[in-house]
Amino acid sequence: MQLRRGLRENASPLRTSAGLALGAFIGIVPSFFVGSPLSFFLAGRLGLNRAAAVVGTLFTNPLTAPFFYSISTQLGLQMLGTQEGSTAGTAPSMIRHYGAAFLVGNATFALAFALAAGLAAYVYFFFRGATGTPGRSLRVPDPWVRSNPEGEIGLRRRRQAVRAPLAPGEAFTQRVGGSSPFG
Repeated sequence: MQLRRGLRENASPLRTSAGLALGAFIGIVPSFFVGSPLSFFLAGRLGLNRAAAVVGTLFTNPLTAPFFYSISTQLGLQMLGTQEGSTAGTAPSMIRHYGAAFLVGNATFALAFALAAGLAAYVYFFFRGATGTPGRSLRVPDPWVRSNPEGEIGLRRRRQAVRAPLAPGEAFTQRVGGSSPFG
C-alpha cells in the first residue's frame, strides 16, 4: 500500500519513468550500499518520483551484478581498443587496465540501460496511466468541460440544477415502470 502511494507521489508518466531511469543508472554504477538512499535523495531534489527511483536501483542485485559488470568490462575494453589479455601479470597494471575499462564501459552501459528502462517505463505508464487506471492518460475529456472554467464539478452542478423536481412517486414510476404505489 505504501509503495502504491509512493508511486503516485509525482505520478505523471514522465516523472515516474525519469525516476526509474535515475534509479537504474545509480543502481548499475557501483554505489555500494548508498544507491537507494542516493537515488531517493536525488529524485526528491529533482522533483521525480522517489519510489520509482528506489525501485530502479533494484535492477542491480546479487543475481544480475556479475552479468552487468562483465558486460561493462567487455564494453570498456572494446571502447578503449585494448585486448583482454594484453597486460602483464603485475597487479597494479591489471587494476589500471581493467579498472579504466570497467569505469568507461560501466558508465556507458548504465546510461544505455537507464535510457531503455526509462523509455519502457514511460510507454507503460503513458498507456496504462500513472495511477494504475487503464487508459487514464489517453482519455479525452468532454469538450464542454475543457472550455468550462469551473471544470467537471461545475458541469455536475449545472446538470443537477437543470433537472426539474419530481412529484412524489414519479421517481418510482420512472425507475420501476408501471403505476406508482402512492396514488
